Amino acid sequence: MKKSLILLACVSLIVSTAGDAWSATKKRKHGHRHKAGAHSIHKNTESLKPSASEAIASVATPSPSGWFDKFEVGWKKGLQFKNKDESFSLKIRNVIQARYEYDSNEQALDKNTFQIRRLKTSFEGNAFSKNLDYKIQFTWINSTLADILEDAYVDYKFNPAARLEAGQFAIPYNRQEMTSSGRQQFVDRSLAADEFRFTSIDTASTTTCTLPGGGTVTGSGVTCGAGATSTTTTTNTPRSFYYDTGLMLHGDFLDKKLEYAVAVTNGSGNTRVNGNKDFLYTGRLVWNAMGAYGYSEGDTENLEHPSLALAFDGGYNVRDTDETTFIQLGSDIGFKYKGFSLQGEYFFRNVDPLGPNNTTRDHGYYAQAGYFIIPQHFEVAARASQVILSGPSNNKAEYTLGLNYYMFGHDLKLQADYSYLPRQTAADTMHDQRFRLQLQAWF
Repeated sequence: MKKSLILLACVSLIVSTAGDAWSATKKRKHGHRHKAGAHSIHKNTESLKPSASEAIASVATPSPSGWFDKFEVGWKKGLQFKNKDESFSLKIRNVIQARYEYDSNEQALDKNTFQIRRLKTSFEGNAFSKNLDYKIQFTWINSTLADILEDAYVDYKFNPAARLEAGQFAIPYNRQEMTSSGRQQFVDRSLAADEFRFTSIDTASTTTCTLPGGGTVTGSGVTCGAGATSTTTTTNTPRSFYYDTGLMLHGDFLDKKLEYAVAVTNGSGNTRVNGNKDFLYTGRLVWNAMGAYGYSEGDTENLEHPSLALAFDGGYNVRDTDETTFIQLGSDIGFKYKGFSLQGEYFFRNVDPLGPNNTTRDHGYYAQAGYFIIPQHFEVAARASQVILSGPSNNKAEYTLGLNYYMFGHDLKLQADYSYLPRQTAADTMHDQRFRLQLQAWF
């Protein structure tokens, strides 16, 4: 009997509890379905309000944020950072050219080699506003520490017709030299473009100390002690350059139909101060007769409309150390349309050293053409270049055939070319040959 009473009490308790729970659930469902009046809504809302301590904590603790919220990071031909209003931006790019080369030379041993021809890193973008651009570029494959820095400039745009550039930059002369080494149609620039760069002179002094016992010590910056005989030898080495330090004014008119650039620079080359009182003056004028031609060789874009550009440029310099005067002039033409490209350039140089009757006049040219058999991917190309120097037995030439496979335009490409390189000597004409294979990655 007792067990029956206990069991009955337990069942009554369970049923009562379940009834209360079902009633509460029904009320909640009824409130959600019908929003049953202002009092019910107010009551439910009150139950959702945070406590006083929770409200204080919410006000005192701001939502997490950092510098990364103010910048956009992405990849567009390089790693790119920029802030939301685009007043600051930075793009970091690298280019590597891995090359195999075979040279057959009639006056020297044949050469068969692998090399890293170029390895560069650039930092470029704008600072403070969209009108102030900058670029810093380093080349890691070089013979001297002074030549590692190439570009280092800021460029302010007052308007499209007037931009002022200050620092170290590529001087406005010689289209093929102005065109990046990464955007060439062949493995490298032409014979004539390399020849008709401006030159400076690097001066180096070496001291030799002859000791009383007959021994010698030789080096740069060496100081001889007591009893030693000192002999100093100075060596002047001409050096071609293309990057120089100074100022450049440039811009365009008539909806980019007409471009110009004039520059005043040291005339000494990368990171070097001027060695005399004279500057190098260079200038360039471009007429984009059909669209903007730009500075990229080959029609990698497979243009639907023809692009044609004509240009004239020149420069004047009195070279450091030997006071030799250089006057150089040039003109070039470029055409692109539906995978076909044609480009040529002519050079003239007047060299006037100190002293009577020493003036020399040199000429040179290159002409090259290419056509994409597979649009934007597979190109065949040919080039002829010649340098005609004053005096007997000085002429040299280059005749080149090339095959290019572009995987991502100039950014990733495989190039091969073969060149026949005749050159005159006092004894005879040499018939050199060269084969090059190069993979370029620009990222």
